[in-house]
Amino acid sequence: MDFFLHRHLSAQRQRQPVKQEVLLRTQWFTVVSETRDTEKDPYYILDCPDGVVVIASTTDGNVILVQQYRPTLGADSLELPGGYFAFDGEAPEGAARRELLEETGFTATEIALLGVIAPDVGRLRYRLWCFFASAVARHQDPPEATPEIGGVRSVPPGTLIEMCRDGRLRQSLDLAAIWLAVLQKRLPCSLV
Repeated sequence: MDFFLHRHLSAQRQRQPVKQEVLLRTQWFTVVSETRDTEKDPYYILDCPDGVVVIASTTDGNVILVQQYRPTLGADSLELPGGYFAFDGEAPEGAARRELLEETGFTATEIALLGVIAPDVGRLRYRLWCFFASAVARHQDPPEATPEIGGVRSVPPGTLIEMCRDGRLRQSLDLAAIWLAVLQKRLPCSLV
């Protein structure tokens, strides 16, 4: 990295707020107001626990998806398995393995970090750890269908990519993880 750019980014990271106030705290997020010496109005941040998303590939090459009801959509959504870290200090890989098992009943023998992304640098203080799990196998029955979780399905990689194209997969964080897997040649993809 260019020395000037590195020094510039380091200086930006060191800008500390002159005033910071927690406005709301829930088990899922905290709303924080921060004011810096160069600003008169506060800046509002949604502070969330870090999370994980897992692209789980079965021994026959299919990818596991979870159908979940999402109140923000008012509808079901097909998604990759994932979720928040369960407790402070939980290792990212441990969280990925736990979420995969809890949501799908599958376990992974091999799991690799694809990358860590910042879902929304404008308002969210949150990192998403993206993993690729190969040769996953059913360890236990998937959770029973509930009003929130509608089931688990398996699709070939080509179908997964087509679902990204046609909007059946619309969770932006999942799309980012899938793109990382395509770039790293873990998922086959024809971009034409």
